[in-house]
Amino acid sequence: MKSFIPITLVLFLTSAALAQTGYKRPPEAIARILEAERDPSVVTVPDGEQLLFAYGESMPSIEIMARPYLKLAGLRIDPAIRARKLETRTRRLSLMDIASGEMRPLEVAGTGHLSGFSFTPDGSRMAFTNTVTDGIELWIADLKTAEARRIDGAHLSGFFGTGLQWTPDGKQLLCKLVALEAPAPQRPAAPTGPNMQESDGVKAPVRTYQDLLRDEHDAKVFEHLGSSQLALVDPAGGKIRKIGPAGLYTSAQPSPDGRFLLVQRIHRPFSFLSTYWSFPRQTTVWDLSGTMLRDIVDQPLAENVPIGGVQTGPRSIRWMESHPATLIWAEALDGGDPKVEVEHRDKLMTATMPEGEPKEWFRSEYRFRGIQFAQGGDLALASTFDRDTRLSRTWKVSPRDPSLAPRLIEERSSQDAYNDPGRPLTIADERNRRVMRRSGDRLFLSGRGSSDEGDRPFLDSWNPETGEKTRLFRCGEGVYEEIMDLMADDGSRILVRRQSKTEPPNYHLHDLATGTWRQLTNFEDPGHEFTKNIRKRLIQYERE
Repeated sequence: MKSFIPITLVLFLTSAALAQTGYKRPPEAIARILEAERDPSVVTVPDGEQLLFAYGESMPSIEIMARPYLKLAGLRIDPAIRARKLETRTRRLSLMDIASGEMRPLEVAGTGHLSGFSFTPDGSRMAFTNTVTDGIELWIADLKTAEARRIDGAHLSGFFGTGLQWTPDGKQLLCKLVALEAPAPQRPAAPTGPNMQESDGVKAPVRTYQDLLRDEHDAKVFEHLGSSQLALVDPAGGKIRKIGPAGLYTSAQPSPDGRFLLVQRIHRPFSFLSTYWSFPRQTTVWDLSGTMLRDIVDQPLAENVPIGGVQTGPRSIRWMESHPATLIWAEALDGGDPKVEVEHRDKLMTATMPEGEPKEWFRSEYRFRGIQFAQGGDLALASTFDRDTRLSRTWKVSPRDPSLAPRLIEERSSQDAYNDPGRPLTIADERNRRVMRRSGDRLFLSGRGSSDEGDRPFLDSWNPETGEKTRLFRCGEGVYEEIMDLMADDGSRILVRRQSKTEPPNYHLHDLATGTWRQLTNFEDPGHEFTKNIRKRLIQYERE
């Protein structure tokens, strides 16, 4: 047995000598395909004259993947930037003039990850964020000159999303700034006491989640990193005006007339069994000085909500785009429990801020899912859904005359993809609110067009009053054409992303009136050189 020991040592030393340092690259052909820049995402600038191209990495870098992160209440947070852990990054931006096809780069010094693109209502300026190694910067771009600059002193919080948005007049930006600049609390070397959790003793169904808070230390880190300071930023002079106290703000939305803010914040007690979305949250209305004018609702910890159910009290609270400063929300009439048999599950409520009394608008047999308002403010579509039958309903309602009863205009199975009518296309109105696009009495619907031939996306114009539909466009055979946006108010010109088995995705301007196509981009397939000679063949053979 002893005679084997020297041999073992020799083998061990040989293996150690062969160990490599650094990363080994694959063959250059494979590396070239994997490292090729992704096709950019494309955004239509509100002026209708330009397109914004955002170019991202093909894969997350090792530098990004190796950054430490914390698991807090269902979130994976990079503590250095106080935001969710990054994966692939958007590294450069370009502007295309649609008429000429000219591309202009939008230079950003010290580029990290570019995101959060928000346009003024007239499309002359764009705000965006630049996430660097130690935080999130606020940048402003002049879209006429293609010049961008950083706003000094604006250190953004991205813990619950940056929520970057222009005020309705397009003059200021509503932001969430980092509230506590100091590093997060460090976990003590030894526990300071037992890890205790409290229960109200009520049996409740709870789903299983990952990345939850584990103890009081995690709760303190969550509070520290998640706290933000609401502020209004004047891009012209760079002035920053703080609004109200710091807190765990998940959202802040200006009213359509710009006079008030709808603010939502999380507060204790936190849960160790569910994510931050179940934490107690208070919804209030502020003026622009940060004074609370009205407490709409303070929802308790949502651990006792039935699976598939909703919380009682006001929920889905938002501004009505059709009114200067009126809130709309839903309230459950069945205690939030889908198993309870009732005539109506929800009621929709409205209240003019800051002092108007809540008024019931209408009741729905099914659970309320959402509402969309159209340009002009005199039309809205409300959607409801029944969990047991999977039926969805769409109702036509009048925001300006609540006395008019809702009218059912569609009922269908949510699982019936072949008969999906599509979704209304939207646009930012003059007050920077997303509303359904409208041309006269008609809306525009775009959908996947699922059929026994495969998906063939389409564009329809639709009169919700009469139900009449006109097919404006359908994807051709042998290609896949997605409707990205309307480039004319009447829907006569559309932006289409087109590809086929042999052609890489590219953007085209399609004139529906003349039937003409104009290719705007010429992106290439990075793997074409290696795949161009591949042929599909059906092989037939006999066997026993």
